[in-house]
This record gives sequence, structure tokens and C-alpha cells, in this order.
Amino acid sequence: MNSSGAMVNLASAPLGSRLIETDDVESMVDELGTMMAEASVKASRVKEVGGVVDGLEADGLSMMRITYGDARIRLDAIHDPAVDDYLAISLPVVGGMSVDYKGASFRSAVDSSAFIKSPGGQLTLELEPGVTYVMIMLAMSDVRRFAARTVAPEDETYGLDFHSELSSSVVVDTLVNQAEFLRNLANAPHDLGNRGLSAMQAVLLREQIMTTLLLGHDHSLRGQMERRERRQGKRSAILDAASLMSARAGQAIGVEFIAREVGLSMRGLHAGFRREFDQSPKQFLTRLRMERARADLEVGVEAGDAQLRIADVARRWGYPQANRFAAVYREHFGELPSATIARSHSVNARRAVFTRVVCDRPGDGRVETS
Repeated sequence: MNSSGAMVNLASAPLGSRLIETDDVESMVDELGTMMAEASVKASRVKEVGGVVDGLEADGLSMMRITYGDARIRLDAIHDPAVDDYLAISLPVVGGMSVDYKGASFRSAVDSSAFIKSPGGQLTLELEPGVTYVMIMLAMSDVRRFAARTVAPEDETYGLDFHSELSSSVVVDTLVNQAEFLRNLANAPHDLGNRGLSAMQAVLLREQIMTTLLLGHDHSLRGQMERRERRQGKRSAILDAASLMSARAGQAIGVEFIAREVGLSMRGLHAGFRREFDQSPKQFLTRLRMERARADLEVGVEAGDAQLRIADVARRWGYPQANRFAAVYREHFGELPSATIARSHSVNARRAVFTRVVCDRPGDGRVETS
């Protein structure tokens, strides 16, 4: 469904339960203030204009649709510093409102922007006649925990705050469609005939909404996110380089070639390998080649390869000169390739003697192992 269709449904289709219906706007605002845990919410004195509030609530997620009558109304909300565990996203679906909050003044309306209220600050709203808006509410502690899992270290999320004006049409449309999806799920009959949102659905929808805000809207962790993305991008390139070395260790490749292939400078490649593996790229590649050369020598002896030659193994892993190969091999393993072959022969011989002794032992014919 496109966002315009979703807005039509959000404006008038069933949404949870009727929470407030009154002809006294001041009474309605008082009750809303209690729901929102504000210390004080005051309306301009327009007693002849009432309103309706419908809403639904699930674990860590709630949504209300608030409709005011045909009069211009001013709301002043004074925040209680002791109550700070909520984030409210107001999406106008009919008409609009003027917002003055945390130093920003703007109009939030169907054709312009949405409005986000986070903890702190004094809020003034000028509601246009007949305005209807949908308010999605999350626990701010849940948003911070989600941010700590996804975009920034936990100790950096305590100051998380969102810019109050949400002007991106893409993000607003996404939130409108998520709100309509939430409304549909909450009002759809379940298998047992009851209505309501399951805990699993609430968790998934809550994380969808939080992801939309963290990725698409301006907030205080934006800089940390971008730095983390750059670090992860560099780490991905280093892992790509390591994978490339592993796949092509037997070929005549050098560090310059690897850097070009993964799009890093030589300096960036060296710094990344030091960070990830505590080795230079050349040391990493040499270690790969030596480990594979030793495996070839040991496997060749075990298989009884009569044609096994150290020079052949050396060339296979990028060393045309056997003497140079032997020197590097000894640096890594503390023995020459010939010593590895001799040791492998000795191990094979002991294994053969052990097998003969066990198999030749009188008994019930079973082969014993240890």
C-alpha cells in the first residue's frame, strides 16, 4: 500500500480501542497528559470543542490516533525531568500543527513533515482545526539498547536524542506504512478469535521503527554511526584481502597486487593487517604459504609419495629457489623441510609397528586402538 492509502486508513479505519471521547478538550488533554506521563499539559480554554482518542498497546510499543474538533487549540506541555523513558513520533494524517520544541519551530502536516518528541524540553503545539494525527510511542530505554546493539557502543547511547522535525518524505512514508501495518496486525482476528498484537510481532515492529529512525533521521549518534561504518568498511576490505591471499597463495602475487584488488592503499592495507592480525600483509601471506608447504610435505610422506621433492613443494608455494624456501621454512617452524620429512617418516614407521603389534596380538580378532 502506498502512504496516501495508509494515511486514509490511519485517519478513519478502526484502530485498537476507544480510549477517550469527550466534548471537553481540556478534559481530553488532561487525560492525554496522564497517558504521556507529562507533569502538566494545558490547553487553551475551548470547552465547546472536544475530541476522540483511539489506541492500542503492546510490549514496548503503543499507538494512538488523536482527533480534535473544529477549533484552533494551543497545547503547552511542561516536561517532568523524572519521566524520560519515551519517544513519541507524531504523524499528521489530516491537517497539521505548528510546533515549537527544543529551539526548533516548524509546521508538521500531511504534506510537509512529522514531529518527534524525545525526553526533555518544553513543547508548544498550535493545533489546526480538525487535525488528526497518529502517535507511535516507544520506550527510550529500548531505543538506546537497540542503538547499542547496532550503531554505537553502549556508553555512547545514553545521550541519544533525535531532531524534532522529521522532514524526509521517504522516512515519513515509511513510518506511515509501518503504522498502518501495526494497525492491521492489531485489528486482525487471531486463530483463537481474540484481537491484539503478539509479543513477537511487537518486538519485530518496534525494531523496524527504530531502524527507520536510526538510519533515516538525524540524531546525536549520526557521527558515531558514520565512523563505525567506515571502520567496518575497512575491516571488510582487510578480510577480503586475507581471503584473496588464501585463495591465491600458490600464485605469483605480491602485496601491491592485493592492495589494488581490494581498493586500499599500501598504507591502509598494512595498517589493517596490523590491526586485525598483528602481522604485515607480507608476513600473513608468507605464513599461509609455509603452513601449506608443511602440510604438503607431511601428507606426501603419509601417502607414500615416492616422487616427493622439496624443490617441487617450494615452487608450488611461490619459491623457485629451494635454498630460500628452506631458510624461510626454518624461520617459521624451527626445522628444515628435510627434517619435517624425516619426522613424518618416523611417525609413520611407529604407527606401522603399533598396528602390526595390535593386529598380530592373540585374542578375539578385534583390532584395538588407543
